[in-house]
Amino acid sequence: QDALEAGQHIVEQYIATSCLIDMGTNGVMGCLAHFFSRLSPSIEIEIHTYGSHACQCSEALLLVFSIAHGPVSVWTDDECMLPLCCRSIYGAEEMLTRSQFDTDILGATVRSQIGGAINTFYGYRTNGVYRTSEEAQAEGLSIVDETGKLVPFKGGDMRFVDINNDNIIDENDREVIGKANPDIYGNIFTSLSWKKLTLDINFNYSLGGDAYNYMRQQLESGSRFMNQTTAMLNRWTNEGQITDIPRATYGDPMGNSRFSDRWIEDASYLRLKTLTLSYKLPISNTYIQGITIWGQANNLFTLTRYLGTDPEFSMSNSVLYQGIDRGLISQGRSFHLGVKINL
Repeated sequence: QDALEAGQHIVEQYIATSCLIDMGTNGVMGCLAHFFSRLSPSIEIEIHTYGSHACQCSEALLLVFSIAHGPVSVWTDDECMLPLCCRSIYGAEEMLTRSQFDTDILGATVRSQIGGAINTFYGYRTNGVYRTSEEAQAEGLSIVDETGKLVPFKGGDMRFVDINNDNIIDENDREVIGKANPDIYGNIFTSLSWKKLTLDINFNYSLGGDAYNYMRQQLESGSRFMNQTTAMLNRWTNEGQITDIPRATYGDPMGNSRFSDRWIEDASYLRLKTLTLSYKLPISNTYIQGITIWGQANNLFTLTRYLGTDPEFSMSNSVLYQGIDRGLISQGRSFHLGVKINL
């Protein structure tokens, strides 16, 4: 009982402070998960959220308890005044049992679940583009339109993988298609000296992380009257054509540009982050103990397969937003010269 009362106090303090700042704070979430892992495996949580971060507060607290215990019961009262986005997930006065939750960001579904990474990409798998309408008809896949009518795929449409083998491509065919968290990341640096010259070299790298290229999704969807990349010149235009880019159709009625592994890319990279060359002048007197002239170059080159402007990006500090490239200005090359005077 004492532990539960202490836990309630922590939750109240957490909501009153951290939720209003940033729900992506890994340290706070980790502490809560560790604390509640020692409590009873059956806990009912009363979530009171306020302000513009209400959704993030609710989801983060749910995730903390889920990490510690598995499925948990969550309910909110009428005075909670959750915004619409939260009501669609939880609902006021509704009892839910969840071991996972999804967050929709720029058309992507980010899933956090027990036994998996905190932010995995959850969408459709693709297997090329139908070359002909006969090929699509032979496979027999369809979607269900707004009227409930089955609409079959045809030549030029994306070939989505039918996970549950019901010949209908819908939300039940989604699965984990990538993860934003890299397997390993870090820096490689060295310093070389010869006489009074010193060369400092610093590489940074990230391996195994995926990225949702939102800019490509916008500029290669072929579904609206807006500028597209030159990749769209290779889109499907006639029967029998072999390509990996589907036909252009206004409004995208078949969902060819939906969130799928088509937009998930390997964001691994190796970058020469800084290169600094310095020279110490042999000057030493009563007033000056030494002078160092230095020059530095930043972001000289990057080795990567990522098609976006920069594989080293961050949409937000929140953990749920990692790996989503919304087209922020990339890190360009820069050059600096300086003089260090030791008095």
